[in-house]
Amino acid sequence: MNITVVGLGYIGLPTAILFAKYGNTVTGVDLSPVMTANLNAGQLHIEEAGLAEDLQEALALGKFHASTTPVSADAYIVAVPTPNKDDLYKSCDTSYI
Repeated sequence: MNITVVGLGYIGLPTAILFAKYGNTVTGVDLSPVMTANLNAGQLHIEEAGLAEDLQEALALGKFHASTTPVSADAYIVAVPTPNKDDLYKSCDTSYI
């Protein structure tokens, strides 16, 4: 299955790499060209036990690629921040999505 994960932070990146580890072809998308280049070179920007090894494995198998541009996929996962608005109900600010 081809999966696109939008947002490569503390939620999106481990999710993307684990989907790749289990045989899916995953494109991770983020706005930062520096971050995506570093990920493609095997360099993480977050700390998570075992994630560095899983990233290396996914890259070696060609199952993970980071990009600043979304690609067509069978499934999409959006993992971007949804901060609260400063209103009476603290409703979600979905402008990030």
